[in-house]
Amino acid sequence: AAPQAQEEWMGIYQQAQKVGYLQRRLTPTDTGYQWEEQWRMRLRVLNTPQTIHTEVRADTDQRYRLTRFSFRLLSAGVVFQVTGEVAGQELRGQMTSAGETSPFSFSLHEPLYLPGTTQMVLRGIALQPGEEHRFSIFNPLSLHTDTISVTALGPETLSLNGEKRTVTKVAERFAGTTVHAWLDQEGNVVKEEAALGLVLLRESQEDGDLGSYPRAPNAAGPTGTHAPAAQALRAGGCPPLRLSPTPAAAGQHSDHYQRGDVHAGNLSAAADEPRVRS
Repeated sequence: AAPQAQEEWMGIYQQAQKVGYLQRRLTPTDTGYQWEEQWRMRLRVLNTPQTIHTEVRADTDQRYRLTRFSFRLLSAGVVFQVTGEVAGQELRGQMTSAGETSPFSFSLHEPLYLPGTTQMVLRGIALQPGEEHRFSIFNPLSLHTDTISVTALGPETLSLNGEKRTVTKVAERFAGTTVHAWLDQEGNVVKEEAALGLVLLRESQEDGDLGSYPRAPNAAGPTGTHAPAAQALRAGGCPPLRLSPTPAAAGQHSDHYQRGDVHAGNLSAAADEPRVRS
């Protein structure tokens, strides 16, 4: 029998209130896997309630190393989209935002992953306390490659949906920021932290309450030039990528972001356009 697709659902919570859901799907292919990740959230961004949809689709080899991908963020009727493909020792792609398309390219010195697919590499591995794994990742929001490290902290007992589970807590470090995830004995994520103070909890598809969080419309492109949610998420770190770039010291700026602050669940930030290569 052909290998079956694996699917998981997680509820997204902010300050104990459910604000969305995450669906992940891994499908075997002849050359590796197809990875799909969809986020549906309702957040207050720049003091305005907004619905945010993101979609990631990627092809990987049998070791989950990236070969091609597409990323789309939709909010306030505006689409921010990035596509790319690994060609030899180079990542080539293009970014589309506010009706403008810009190409980019990066030289690669080691296998590349998306942040979400790094978790797949750790499945089936009995992590020992102190054991560390490092991955070179690409962040579509900043058009930037970097390194993420995953370190096993040790076993814990976690209560989830009224059931106690023995899990392994891991620390994920990127650009000076640390978040945590909890893996069951099979290496599946049952709880994880994300940017903006979000917490993800493993749930069944029925518990996802899909009717409350509609699927993204099939938007082909931007209908306006102002996308506060997209700009703010790009400035403060997008939850779908579990990445939260550390703000620079007061009065300074990073390469891709101006400073952003999260106050009581509201993100207030202003974004610079990422630097692209012609």
